[in-house]
Amino acid sequence: MKKGSSISLIKKKFFNTVAVQTINLYPVMPDKKKYHTVKLMVDKSKKQIAGVKILMKDGSTCLYSIKTFSPNVDMPDTTFVWDAKAHPEVEVVDLRD
Repeated sequence: MKKGSSISLIKKKFFNTVAVQTINLYPVMPDKKKYHTVKLMVDKSKKQIAGVKILMKDGSTCLYSIKTFSPNVDMPDTTFVWDAKAHPEVEVVDLRD
């Protein structure tokens, strides 16, 4: 289990006409988050994320629908590296353990 959240599996539902398993994610320290639940909707047949629903504490909801999914795409490591020199006006706060 990922550090920083707890998980529960919800029964089969439909999302955009696709049969999905919904996995609820809850923050371990909810008082420090603006949301209370993240619902991952996983396509049962493809075993891929079909959508994400974030339930906010203020009552609002953010819904993300995955239109296309390309697994195992070859990407260079530099895609995930922040270039601080290219953005000198941004203060970088690194919270890694």
